[in-house]
Amino acid sequence: MNLKTWAPLIIAIALGLVAAKLARDVVSRVPANAQASVAGVSVVVMKQDVSAGQEIKPEFVQLAKLATEQAPEHSFTETAQVVGRVTQAQLLKGQALLDGLLAAPGSVSGLQSLVPDGMRAITIEVSESSGVAGLLVPGCHVDVLATITEGQNQAVTKTVVQNIKVTAVGQKMSKLPSLLGGAEESKELSRTVTLLATPKDAELLDLLATTGHPRLVLRGWGDEHSAVSTGTSMSDIRGEDKIVKPNLQATPPIAQTPVKQAIAEVSKARMVSVIRGGVETKVALPDVPETAMTSTDLRSAIK
Repeated sequence: MNLKTWAPLIIAIALGLVAAKLARDVVSRVPANAQASVAGVSVVVMKQDVSAGQEIKPEFVQLAKLATEQAPEHSFTETAQVVGRVTQAQLLKGQALLDGLLAAPGSVSGLQSLVPDGMRAITIEVSESSGVAGLLVPGCHVDVLATITEGQNQAVTKTVVQNIKVTAVGQKMSKLPSLLGGAEESKELSRTVTLLATPKDAELLDLLATTGHPRLVLRGWGDEHSAVSTGTSMSDIRGEDKIVKPNLQATPPIAQTPVKQAIAEVSKARMVSVIRGGVETKVALPDVPETAMTSTDLRSAIK
């Protein structure tokens, strides 16, 4: 046997065994929790899009592997933990399912699972114009205007309710397409809108729907500001409130001096021409009816 031929091979095998031993020792010293992090954990994710108020069925969810540090809090590790629960918001395919997105265990599906404690869902009729041309979608926020008649039969438009959530448009409670067999949704304009209101606001909305024609005004996304307004009437459109009328009764009479008073008396008199000896003279007669003036009064004025 040629030692020079086999020596490099023997050295390579020895070095390989040493490297394997070192790697095994390093792996054995890694904590168990670190190994679990490298391996990842299984969490429940959505297998398809699901709208709000839907009951989760087994075919809606699946398990997905995530690194431990990427797994969100309050997630589920088994599909059996979520089957039968009702969603409180629309969920998208691939989204991890969290406990805060589901109604309490035992809740039934439908609109009632989306109504928080202390709130009410009320439906009002709308037209194409009063319902923002049919562009409302579940989840948006609106203000409610109403035109009422006040004193002297003057019409006034006021903002009655502000920042109220649209829970459903027609029978649609989600912006997602219908899950019923993939059938195409109706393109017909919805004639009703369901709003989420406090009990007091629900009373106002019902009164407006009975006595007037409420109009919905769409708010921008994230706009939570409340506007302060006393309403708008025809007087505001005509600008009558902007015209300042002088208070004549409050203006004190201007005291007249003797000279101004004499001028005023002369201005009230009637001027006549008297010709005596070929000379014409202007004479001021008192401003009295001619029938009441005697010849004596006339001679006294001429003198």
